Amino acid sequence: MVLNDFEWLNYLAPHISVGRDLPVGTVLHRQSYLLSRERRVSCPRDAFDPSRGVSATITREFTRAWFGLSPWSNSEFPPGTVYKTNLPGVGASIQRRAPVGVETVAVRGDDPAYWTVVQPAGTELFTLTLIKIGDIAAGTLESSKLPGMDVRFKMTDGVNPAKEAPFYHPLMNGNLTVVAKTCRTPDVNVPMGEQRIDQITTAGKPVDFSLRLLDCPAFHGYYPGVSHAANQLSLRIDPIRDVIDPAMGILGITPAAAGAPSAAVGVGLQIMHPDGRPFVLASKMPSGLRLSGPDGASYAIPLKARYLKTGPKVSPGVANSVATFTIIYE
Repeated sequence: MVLNDFEWLNYLAPHISVGRDLPVGTVLHRQSYLLSRERRVSCPRDAFDPSRGVSATITREFTRAWFGLSPWSNSEFPPGTVYKTNLPGVGASIQRRAPVGVETVAVRGDDPAYWTVVQPAGTELFTLTLIKIGDIAAGTLESSKLPGMDVRFKMTDGVNPAKEAPFYHPLMNGNLTVVAKTCRTPDVNVPMGEQRIDQITTAGKPVDFSLRLLDCPAFHGYYPGVSHAANQLSLRIDPIRDVIDPAMGILGITPAAAGAPSAAVGVGLQIMHPDGRPFVLASKMPSGLRLSGPDGASYAIPLKARYLKTGPKVSPGVANSVATFTIIYE
């Protein structure tokens, strides 16, 4: 018998980038492969009594689970189907077109010297799925440490000693680098300058500014299905104190501290997109960035700010507003 063969599968890409804010349960990498060539196993004809009937089975089972099962599960991946990997937060599942277990297969007796089992090319479909099951640390996913499936062959007539041996092993070839780095985001100070009250009849002059993202990782994307999915960055701006109208992007003016100059009254500070549309506060908004740079690249998200009349009367004073911005990596 010619047995104990290997079936190798190469990754779709050597790198994937996993956004920090991708939800748990996101499929990071999924690819399927078919048995690439015919596999044939033959046993000597005199090993079994044909009058008793000769049968064969193929058994598929996980025999190499280096880090054990993960407690994580969902509707697509029931309990007991996701294994831990050498990278914390990344789970692996190997699925087959038919359930893992024992399958009875046909025995061919047309050869006068051998009983034969033939598994044609393209009949065995396996799918490897990598899933986010927790917080992920960047690193290299070692293929040799992925859960391994053994496919074993057994032939018997129910009386004589059965012939049993490993058939083949589907294995991943190479390693997959998982990038989980984020950008540096320095604080932003927007000088609004001085504006006369009579200049703010409705709205003041817009001031351009940008949120800078420095020393960013290379965004390789990921493979949740048959096609590549690009990484996305989103932006959220939250007021530190009062907000006048979140849908219109209007921040309240920070009240004056004791003993400090008085704060302006009747105005707010509006945040806008470059085209003048209000930036909705306290909501995830698209950044508009095309993430194509190499590792260490920098990006800028352009925005505008202006004073806006919000009350019937505007009183002079210091008109500062404070907000926090959050970059969401997906």
